[in-house]
Amino acid sequence: SMKIYISQKMKPINLLFWERYIQLEKILAEDSRFEIFTAPDATKGFDSEALVNFKDSLPLEAIVGLIVRTHRVVDGKLLDLLPNLKVIFRPGHGLENIDIKECTKRKISVFRTPDVFTDSTADLTVALILNLLRRIKDADNSLRCNFWKRSELTGVEMKDLKVAIIGIGRVGFAVAKR
Repeated sequence: SMKIYISQKMKPINLLFWERYIQLEKILAEDSRFEIFTAPDATKGFDSEALVNFKDSLPLEAIVGLIVRTHRVVDGKLLDLLPNLKVIFRPGHGLENIDIKECTKRKISVFRTPDVFTDSTADLTVALILNLLRRIKDADNSLRCNFWKRSELTGVEMKDLKVAIIGIGRVGFAVAKR
């Protein structure tokens, strides 16, 4: 059977992310061609040294798939240990922790889920804009210090403002829709 190595247990950070991850795990678990292995100590760093320590319980040459999060670096040194690796799945958006050139050279496919955090990020962006305009943090600090300065904390209403969005990618578009 082919081995899929999960470098870190996933947490339900975002519903869409979690649904897609659970769907992937279910597909892999139901397919008898695959076995899923999770790092014995997912709190420790994931690098070539950590993987070598794992080889006693799993032959590294059997690993064909790798699921990694942001803090796990996939570089040439790590890929040297996984000669039969065919696919890397990165739940989330960024690929800064994966050496794409090295993966391309070795014909390893790399997948990600770029839309899973779009709505959460757009919501947070709007919340931060409102925080700045309405001086919410300043008002909170003032109240916590038992010193309410209402006249100094009125802020600005957003309804009469034009908001410039620099970069209309996924998140910028989602912010504009809000």
